[in-house]
Amino acid sequence: MFASPNARQSRFTAESISEMATTIRPDTSISIQALNRHIDRLLVPQGINEAVVDELLSHLEQHTNPVTDGFWLATARLAEMALLCAGHYADNGVFDGAGDLLFNPKRLDIYQNGYPNPIVKPRHATISETLGLADAPARVRCRHLLHDTMIHVARGPLIPELVERLRQSRKFPESYLCRLQSRMNKVAGTIAFLSSWNLPAGADVQKTLHAASTETRRFVYAHLCRFDGKLFRRLGDEIDRLQKDPQYRSRFIVMHSEVACRSAQ
Repeated sequence: MFASPNARQSRFTAESISEMATTIRPDTSISIQALNRHIDRLLVPQGINEAVVDELLSHLEQHTNPVTDGFWLATARLAEMALLCAGHYADNGVFDGAGDLLFNPKRLDIYQNGYPNPIVKPRHATISETLGLADAPARVRCRHLLHDTMIHVARGPLIPELVERLRQSRKFPESYLCRLQSRMNKVAGTIAFLSSWNLPAGADVQKTLHAASTETRRFVYAHLCRFDGKLFRRLGDEIDRLQKDPQYRSRFIVMHSEVACRSAQ
């Protein structure tokens, strides 16, 4: 079971929107707490997709204070949520969904000589298709792309964007950032592994494994993500604890003295 990567789901019910709207007030901790409660009610990863995480991120950015530890713990939890979703997609052979989260820019602008405004590339179209060059000779396409076109990534894929924000915040230890990167690599590896298996289009990976030999299942499982969500749940607990005790120092957050030492190195 998984949410379609392209589904424009009704991601928030009227009740949940009302709840969060009533708690968005100058006390930003209440807003983060409401967001955290909402995340707890979601079916992760089976019931979410990129659009769900993106909307939660937008809500977090618009209604909370970006200098608080709670903001950054919530950002890390969204990164964990996106990784769980990408891993679930990859393990089930939904490569377009996993690829959108990990590789495919959310917005790519194409500038052409002589035209002041860019063309926004549709998410799953090629640049040649966007420019109407798909049927042109390869030489013509290459010349136009090389000499008359400039590509600008207006917004990158969601998971690398979130991980880079966490890195730039300088609030998280390198060990945690490395764990994020390791799981990004695992998703990429799973996509590559299952792609090389040459399963028929639309094949159910789990049903195929169920029918395979024990040795084959063991071999394939070793190359799947199979993320357990422990860090995702721990971050939720840390946010709750921080809301109850504003003086609490989360285990995920680097102390200021550690930041100073790291900057001096």
